[in-house]
Amino acid sequence: HHGAGVAVLIGLTNAGKSALLSALTGANIQIADYPFTTTLPEIGATKYEASLLTIVELPAIVEGAAEGKNNGRRIMGLIRNAHVIGLVVDLSQNPLEQIQLILGELNRSRIKVNEAPPPVRVIRTGNGGLQIFGSELFDGPLDDLTSFLRESGIINATVQLDGPISLDDIASVIGVNISYKHGVIIGTKGDLQGSAEAFTLLQEKWSDRFPVIGVSATKKAGLDELRQAFFYGMKVIRVYTKEPSQPPSTIPLILNEGDTVRDLAKMIHKSFVTNFRYARISGTSVKHEGSKVGIDHVLHDKDLVEIRTN
Repeated sequence: HHGAGVAVLIGLTNAGKSALLSALTGANIQIADYPFTTTLPEIGATKYEASLLTIVELPAIVEGAAEGKNNGRRIMGLIRNAHVIGLVVDLSQNPLEQIQLILGELNRSRIKVNEAPPPVRVIRTGNGGLQIFGSELFDGPLDDLTSFLRESGIINATVQLDGPISLDDIASVIGVNISYKHGVIIGTKGDLQGSAEAFTLLQEKWSDRFPVIGVSATKKAGLDELRQAFFYGMKVIRVYTKEPSQPPSTIPLILNEGDTVRDLAKMIHKSFVTNFRYARISGTSVKHEGSKVGIDHVLHDKDLVEIRTN
């Protein structure tokens, strides 16, 4: 598995998504200066260092997309399946209003961008009633929580509260399919008049919640910074493997942040898990180059791993 993931480009009509996809990936796309040129997703691929990123340009989002206007429901479904979202705004056309509209439609479609999920985990069990851990973190009488869970059809479950939490937070998690996504704001047409001021406004308003990146497709500016932001937004790590007495692989395997040697071993072949003896690692996850580790060792980006089996 060498592909790092899928980034979708979303935005209002004429925001510059097609020109951006074309500049990033070299995809040959019909680009016109009239609205709604793209009626189907367009797909291309680009590289960040040695990793392949899939870039998908989605049809324009309009006001009312969450209710299904202009194929909006289908577009929202495609956004839910992406690893990272590029919110594309035209810097020459009031970018703050564009962001508000896009985020509004995403919110109504229960897609939350760069927001942390409420700190609660509900694991349904076959029996045993409700077990609540961390109940002192609940803001309100515990009876309110248990009766709310029962009314929501959660009779047997362990509920783990990991931080201060209200009934509204819990309601937002239960029974509602909320999708939490990582997003990047992309200001396009950065070569046009007035775009520098618009970009500064965008940064002032949103840079504490989003990476805000200015690009110009015509001048090919900002594209490397954008590829990097997409890659980091995908929450993956690159791991290089090595066979005993062989040089290391040059193409990394892609794992998720937090994955262990076991996940890597499984990816190579299940026999690597059953016959595992130890692994030798060079990289930031160990103190010394070539350290010996066990199967549950958590890997870091760019680790070099040699797995020894029986």
